[in-house]
Amino acid sequence: MITISKPALPHLVDKVLHARRISVGVDLAAPLLPPLGVLIGAAAITGAYAEAATGPSDDLSHFHLFWVGMLLFIVPVFLRLCAVGVARSERLALIATVGLFDYLPKYLRSPDSPLYHDELAHWRQSEVMYATGRLFQPNPTIDILRSFPGLHALTVSLRVLSGLSTFDIGVVLPGLLHVIALIGIFVLAEQATLSARTAALAALLYSLNPSFLFFDAEYALCTRPSNKQKGCVSRSLQCLSRRAEQFSVLQSFSPLI
Repeated sequence: MITISKPALPHLVDKVLHARRISVGVDLAAPLLPPLGVLIGAAAITGAYAEAATGPSDDLSHFHLFWVGMLLFIVPVFLRLCAVGVARSERLALIATVGLFDYLPKYLRSPDSPLYHDELAHWRQSEVMYATGRLFQPNPTIDILRSFPGLHALTVSLRVLSGLSTFDIGVVLPGLLHVIALIGIFVLAEQATLSARTAALAALLYSLNPSFLFFDAEYALCTRPSNKQKGCVSRSLQCLSRRAEQFSVLQSFSPLI
């Protein structure tokens, strides 16, 4: 008796189609993972702070919950930024979200009043400048602040324009500067590598340093753009200008090509 075996081609086609369906499902779900990570990660970090405030002092579970919340956001963002077919606008949006997310721990630490030494000194300096209307006022806490009135002058200007208090501006301003700093790193890395993918990963890597998470999030001189940062921004603008000029030259020769 002769048995005819079924051809293996249909089974191979079924496997290929199944793998293709899985690939399509992953591609559709990948953009949703970072927003989902923002919500779950922020909830975990908020819960960690609440547990730290009410739990026993020898219980370290809030530390574990805190870092789990950070990883729930950072890991999906990292995987998304590593992907090849992601638009530049999405990479920029993810980097801006990283800046805001990294500001959350500092904000939750002291949401109602300035807490750290430098913050108290800068808050006082802004209040004195607002009350007197004069720059270079003495500061009994950190005397050198009188020589660097930029942050305080910006705060007073925003207070006059918006009607917000010094503390409210001191909450909003570091968060905005957090985002601007990462976007600046993105622009610099993009000019150096000509790759939005590499630039986004560079900005994400910069955001992982501990200083960016807490110290750079304070209302202090560390939030004000330094001379080096200004020089980097100026250099980036020069690179953008040169690239625009090169592009216009190529356009002028395009009819000949």
